[in-house]
Amino acid sequence: EDDTPPPSPGAPVPPSGVPLDYNYLDVKTVAGFSDVTPFDGVVKDGDRSKLPKGAKLNACGVRLANNKLTSLAGLDEFLEQVLDDPGELRWLDVSGNKLTKVESLLLSYPKLSCIYFHGNQVKRSDEFETLGELPELRKFTAFGNPCEQSDKNYRYTVAASLPLVRSLDFTGITRKDREDIHLWDKRRGGKR
Repeated sequence: EDDTPPPSPGAPVPPSGVPLDYNYLDVKTVAGFSDVTPFDGVVKDGDRSKLPKGAKLNACGVRLANNKLTSLAGLDEFLEQVLDDPGELRWLDVSGNKLTKVESLLLSYPKLSCIYFHGNQVKRSDEFETLGELPELRKFTAFGNPCEQSDKNYRYTVAASLPLVRSLDFTGITRKDREDIHLWDKRRGGKR
C-alpha cells in the first residue's frame, strides 16, 4: 500500500518535509500528542536542518493512526502547535482508532486530499457524507469500520457521498463506477 500522500489536484503542494508520525502511541485524545515527539518529521519550530532542501513548510501531513482516539476534538489546536501552516494540511491518517463519527472540524482543512479513516468504529456508511464538502478530497479509506459489514451497499453509499474521490479503500473509482454509483444513488432517492 502506498503511504505517499497524493498531490492535491487544485493547488500545488508546497515543498515540505515528511508527514509527522504519531502512530502507535496508545494516545486517547488529540491533546495527548502535544507532549510527544513524533517518530518522524519535524514539528513547527523544530530543527529545520532536518527538512529537505527547499522545504517551505515542515509538513503537510499528519499520521495519528493506531492509537485509542474516540474523538478528533482538539485537532485544530494540535495542528496549530505542530504545523507551520495548518491550512496546508493535505493528508491525515486517523486509521486504527476508535472513532465513531466524522467530525465537521475536518472541513476546516479544505486542502485535504487524502484521509485514511479505516479500522475505526463508524457504524453508518452515511456518516462520511460530511467529507463530501471537501473540495480537494480524492483518496479516502473507510474499510474495517462496522458499516462495511452492516451496509450491503457500503462502497456505493460511501462513493456516492464523496463524488470527487478517485480512490476508495485503495481501489480506484472508474468513470464506469461513477455512472453505476450515480444510477444506484438516483434509484434510492439520493442527494447526488
